[in-house]
Amino acid sequence: MRLFGDVVQGQMLLNDAGTMIQTVWQTLQQLYTGVGIDEFIVMPDHIHGIVIINKSLVGGTETVPCSSISLPDIIKNYGNAVIMNILFEMKID
Repeated sequence: MRLFGDVVQGQMLLNDAGTMIQTVWQTLQQLYTGVGIDEFIVMPDHIHGIVIINKSLVGGTETVPCSSISLPDIIKNYGNAVIMNILFEMKID
């Protein structure tokens, strides 16, 4: 078995690790103001995802600056969250 699952009859079947990284991905836009997620796919041994960073939000007639988070920061924090989930799962078993 690969890291995140296998392709069977043209369908990606996620294992526990694949399900976990998909779940962590879906939390990104809740963690950062002005950050959205678009397409995301888990492959057997890697992922593809699109992150949308809005540098400002329009509220009424004003433009409100968002956090100064960068794409490298988001990716680093995503990786850290995945690692923390893995370590947590290992402690429980």
